[in-house]
Amino acid sequence: MTVVIYPGEVSLLGSELSTQQHLLRSAIILGRTATAGRACKLERKHNSIFGRLNTRWDDYQLFAIDPRAPWDNYVEGLVMPMSA
Repeated sequence: MTVVIYPGEVSLLGSELSTQQHLLRSAIILGRTATAGRACKLERKHNSIFGRLNTRWDDYQLFAIDPRAPWDNYVEGLVMPMSA
């Protein structure tokens, strides 16, 4: 079941979200396995990307689970201190 949270935004709920997460995770693992030989420079890059996606899975899934999560997690560093 898809639910519109805000106008123009769509979120997946329940089994749809878990199905899509499973498919993505499976694709990441298959990609990592397929490029494990690292025969050329491009395969080394792809293997590295798949490895990062796999190890940082929870960080990337935060945006799928919580639509209120900020896209930039460095908001505090962007605030300029006011001079007195």
